[in-house]
Amino acid sequence: MIFLAGFYGWSDAGMVSTETVRYILSSFNPHLIKEIKGYNVITHTRPYFLIDGGLIKSVKEPSTNFFLCEKKGFIVSIGFEPDLRWGEYVEEIFGLLEANKVNRIFTIGSMYDRVSHRKAQRISIVTSKENLREEPDCGVVNYHGPGSIHSFIIYESRKRNLDATTFWFSVPAYIPNVVYYPAVLSALEFLSRRIGFSINLDDPRRIAKEQLDGLEKQIQIDLNFKKLIEEIEGEKIIVQ
Repeated sequence: MIFLAGFYGWSDAGMVSTETVRYILSSFNPHLIKEIKGYNVITHTRPYFLIDGGLIKSVKEPSTNFFLCEKKGFIVSIGFEPDLRWGEYVEEIFGLLEANKVNRIFTIGSMYDRVSHRKAQRISIVTSKENLREEPDCGVVNYHGPGSIHSFIIYESRKRNLDATTFWFSVPAYIPNVVYYPAVLSALEFLSRRIGFSINLDDPRRIAKEQLDGLEKQIQIDLNFKKLIEEIEGEKIIVQ
């Protein structure tokens, strides 16, 4: 059994992490098997209220939801990156994974980066074991600084001797706060090969092309934008 996770928040640049997971869930027939709550500061990640005609109908706290795609052999989760008690949070996750005999863990993150939309998708990885670092078309992360729940899950997996990898998809820093479909498409194609499932990608492929065509039109009319792209494409990548 495989576990795949995506998170809203700091590690969701261009909404690549969550949109990728949402698309996978919409393509299969999963059922909810667990919901984790109580790990978010609700003044930062506020509850979702339904108010109709001045009457409170419902309220939904920030949570992480876990879905079983039984026929495909994997569990998929989506939720808000926790603010509080990361140790307790991952203990709940690993309890669920152990109960379902999960033996491989993947998480998807996305970050704003100094990359060009005209170049091949940059994918970087962090893993729990030496032998997992050889991933085709991926670079290894060299980094020190504030981290995400992705890295914490990988760290805890290492302590438990579990196979775990987080894949980070770079999003051009000049992209506005919208879903960046070229990276979503890349993530879906990559995961379908890596995990081994077939999925219809006609819609994300169409939207990704529309976004890239729009950026090319902007280059033609905005000389400053054209100069920025040329500068980025002329830089040498030293560290993933």
